[in-house]
Amino acid sequence: MEQAPSNHSRWANLDATEDPNWFVRFLDISRGQNMAQIAQDPEAYFSFLEPAPGLNILEVGSGTGSTLHGLAGLVSPGGKVVGIDYSQTMVDEATRRLAGLGLAIEFQQMDASALSFADGTFDRASSQIVFQHLPDVKKALEEMIRVTRKGGFVTIVEQDWDTLV
Repeated sequence: MEQAPSNHSRWANLDATEDPNWFVRFLDISRGQNMAQIAQDPEAYFSFLEPAPGLNILEVGSGTGSTLHGLAGLVSPGGKVVGIDYSQTMVDEATRRLAGLGLAIEFQQMDASALSFADGTFDRASSQIVFQHLPDVKKALEEMIRVTRKGGFVTIVEQDWDTLV
């Protein structure tokens, strides 16, 4: 694999790096196992979200969007998945990969700390391996809670780098 950019924090503003598509390639390589699990059993993979037809789900830090394709099938008919990412490179790639699939997904460029959705828009709000890159995690969490309806829930999945072996 190619040499990673030297500064881990570059994920927070990857559009300004010399090669923003390095991050796209990295996600494709590193998510192979996840993608296989989603393809095999999307219900099991996304069980923590309790997806069901008609639900609207927000994914904060959606990256290339490929992991959300399986989730969209679980909220159809009547539901939708909305992926947001700070990076326009990622939003463009996610939109390109979605073209022609007919899935109920949309992607938008947006700051997790300033979501442009109304209060209670979503039944679920989720983020996976993104909060470690955010400059204001408290504000991002507050925003996820704000846009999630009463009775819905917010999930955040992160790696514990101190115990990763």
